[in-house]
Amino acid sequence: MSVLDGSIGILPRRIMVADRDFFRARAVLRDNEVDGLVPE
Repeated sequence: MSVLDGSIGILPRRIMVADRDFFRARAVLRDNEVDGLVPE
């Protein structure tokens, strides 16, 4: 749904990753300063 809102930030962005990729995905987000949005 966030894609449909025109990227104005009304709806939160969510991504899904396989359990086996979680730590890598979290590192990528952290490296790109998206930290704080990723559950610990």
